[in-house]
Amino acid sequence: LEYADACLYEEACACLGRALEAGCENFEAHYCLAGVYKSLGRLEDAKLHCRKSLEYNPGFAPAFILLGSIAKLQGNYEESAAAAKRALLIDPDCASAHYDLACYYSLSGEEDKALMAMEMALAKGFSDFDWAGGDPDLGNIRSRPEFRILLETYAAKKK
Repeated sequence: LEYADACLYEEACACLGRALEAGCENFEAHYCLAGVYKSLGRLEDAKLHCRKSLEYNPGFAPAFILLGSIAKLQGNYEESAAAAKRALLIDPDCASAHYDLACYYSLSGEEDKALMAMEMALAKGFSDFDWAGGDPDLGNIRSRPEFRILLETYAAKKK
C-alpha cells in the first residue's frame, strides 16, 4: 500500500497480486486491490475485486461504497445508489455513504432525494462543507436554496 500512497499504482497491483498468489487472499487484500485498480481506471478489475472482498466479508460496507464509486465512473447511477444503500443497511450511520447517495441522486436528477440524503449525511457527521459546496456531483442541487440552508445550518452548528 505504500506504493499506492506514492501513486505507484502498477507497483501496488503487482505487490497485492503476489500477496494473493502467496495465499494472503482475504477481503482486505481484494478491497485494496480494487481501490488501486480504480485509481488506474481499470474499472472492471476493480469491480471484480470488490465482489471478491464481499465474498470473504459480506458485511464490509466500504466495499459497497467503492462499488458505488466505480459504478458512478461508468455512468450507472442506479447501480451506484443501490451500492450506497447496501452500505447503509450495514452501517446506517455512515456519513460518507449518505453523502455518496446524495451525489448519485443528484447526478440522476432526483433532486428531492438528493437533498434528503445530503441532510442525512450532515446529520451523521459529514462536515466538509467547502467540498460539498463545490462538488460537481451535487451540481443539480447546488442552486436550490434548501441546499445552501442545509450547509449553512450544519456549518453553524459545527462552529
